[in-house]
Amino acid sequence: MRIEPARDSDGSATPNGGTVGRDTAPAPATRASPPRRANGRRDDRPPSRGEEVSSVSGLAGVFRRDGAAVDPQHLASMTDEIAYRGRDGTDRIVRESAGLSQAMLATTPEATHEHLPAAHGGLLVTADARLDNRAELLAGLGVETDGVVTDSDLLAAAYRRWGVDCPRHLLGAFAFAIVDTSRDRLFVARDHMGIKPLYYHRSSDVFLVASDETAVVAHPAVDGTPDERRIGQYLVDIQPAYEPTFYADVTRLPNGHAAVVTADEATVTQYWRLNPDRAADYDSDRTYERLFGRLLADAVGRRLRSRDRPGVFLSGGHDSTAVACLARDLRSADDGRPLPTFSADMHTEAGTEDRYRDAVVSQEGFDATVVDGDSHDPLADAPDLVDTVGAPFLPITLLMYPRLTQAASEKTRVVLEGGGGDSITTHGFDFFRSYARAGRLLKLASEIAAFSEVMDVSARYLWLNETIKPLTPTALRRAKHRLQSPNYVRNASPIASERFCDRTGVTAQLRTSAVQRPPLSQRALHRRLLVSPSMVAGTETLNKLAAQHGVEFRYPFLDKRLVEFALALPIEQKLRDGIDRVVMRNALDGIVPAAVSERTDKASFSASYARAIREFGESTLEQSLFDGSDRLDPYVDRDAMRETHERFLENGNPADVRHLTRAVLLDAWLERRH
Repeated sequence: MRIEPARDSDGSATPNGGTVGRDTAPAPATRASPPRRANGRRDDRPPSRGEEVSSVSGLAGVFRRDGAAVDPQHLASMTDEIAYRGRDGTDRIVRESAGLSQAMLATTPEATHEHLPAAHGGLLVTADARLDNRAELLAGLGVETDGVVTDSDLLAAAYRRWGVDCPRHLLGAFAFAIVDTSRDRLFVARDHMGIKPLYYHRSSDVFLVASDETAVVAHPAVDGTPDERRIGQYLVDIQPAYEPTFYADVTRLPNGHAAVVTADEATVTQYWRLNPDRAADYDSDRTYERLFGRLLADAVGRRLRSRDRPGVFLSGGHDSTAVACLARDLRSADDGRPLPTFSADMHTEAGTEDRYRDAVVSQEGFDATVVDGDSHDPLADAPDLVDTVGAPFLPITLLMYPRLTQAASEKTRVVLEGGGGDSITTHGFDFFRSYARAGRLLKLASEIAAFSEVMDVSARYLWLNETIKPLTPTALRRAKHRLQSPNYVRNASPIASERFCDRTGVTAQLRTSAVQRPPLSQRALHRRLLVSPSMVAGTETLNKLAAQHGVEFRYPFLDKRLVEFALALPIEQKLRDGIDRVVMRNALDGIVPAAVSERTDKASFSASYARAIREFGESTLEQSLFDGSDRLDPYVDRDAMRETHERFLENGNPADVRHLTRAVLLDAWLERRH
């Protein structure tokens, strides 16, 4: 297969990558529109220096299922909403009943040659993609070219070869849209782990797709009505299924899914599923360790492909340290320059991470940057961050990520992150249930005793709360709850309105969750952790926050092959003699400093977050919650919220401030919608 440069309708090569047809917009050198505000409302103030230097790639598309011509202005409105992602320009293309647009950030060497959207014969392609198996694709597709092969070139070639099955052959982080003009259909897909966000709206007339919910809402076919059930779930800390968003008529395309859209049908299908039944069975611990180490090193190495020197977020925990040390060793073989790391200083018990971090960066090969972690007001920029994300999000994100990302943007466009590492080798208690169900009671007793001693957790708690209670049959759980008649809403949130939760079905969801027995097998539990909606939502939030500063986050621990291998591991490779992460600790022996590899504690940043709000953000919190507006009135119990606020000021309870700041973020989103 030979890849040709994109050509205009008269056969001549198009310098901007094939933006041909009814609407052609040149790719600007800087931001193409004013910075995004809420729900399509853009601020006409002059952009700040930080706003000029924005972000990761994004896409938008319109496919008219009714055969009508795409209105270029409608596509332009959607493009304005993702323009903050386009440090290297925006562009769009319209062909009769289909239109695609792109906000471009070039983070790989090949991406500097990328011009999107691109016309590849009868295909129109736009993508936010980084393909990690380029060599395999080039060989498997038999690609021949006289120049640089970009990732969008490979997407087009893969679609031509495998059609709608092409995502099965891809590795990496990707969200893309392909208009197949010969078949009059749209094909969109999202990567296996959901690193790149993708949202859509479908009706009988039109199918809209974009990297941001607000870009979908910017089209006049979408009214942007809030999803009240999703608001209630947010307040009581329920992460819903993959599809719902805070907009009733905007849907998230789940990870590992694709959609085929024609005039007659719009079908969403799952092309990849993590299989909990697959089990690894090797002859020795060393074999497991060698394979795990090789997969992790390969995952890190493939994510180092960058147009400039990549960096790493380093907390001092097992996961970020593993990524940093592997990246340092792999990079030193290339150019010998030190690896930038970005960390946050804390002033509570989370500050114990500092000594582990220092054990890493005191070695050769690191260029360490440390920012303040909790001596500032996390809520100061909350409204703007909600505007960027386009929806309320997990409050703890406010503590460090904005400052870390700002610091990283001054040195690089690419940051590797340890996110997902806890899930890979299961940082949790689900091991014990598996031993109990298998009848391995002596082994269970031994591991609980060892775990209790090593991790300083009550053995009684492990027996009762993490072994016996989870195994209680659902029927008995229901009977207990009928007798006790608990207040499900108040147990979940001290501020959510019970009447609102009853009306939207959130109370019923809490009741079902309370009596439902969790998966019993360790692999089923592990699978649920690895592909949880909360993990996907978390990477989406960070993707958009990084976009504010022109940075792309990459997650080696969420490499598809590593995730599949980790799930297949025997339980003894995850927990042994009270020590978790067994295979990872042993695989990285001699690579990670002993101070980190031997640690058994794990810092929680909740206290740091509460301290920062209490000491530096108290006035912002109070003003945000009690500013005299009635926006929150349908969703919260005002009296209960004031009591919770007073209790937090008195004792600094981290749980209270998490609920209060959820209300702050929700209020900011509601305000910007109007």
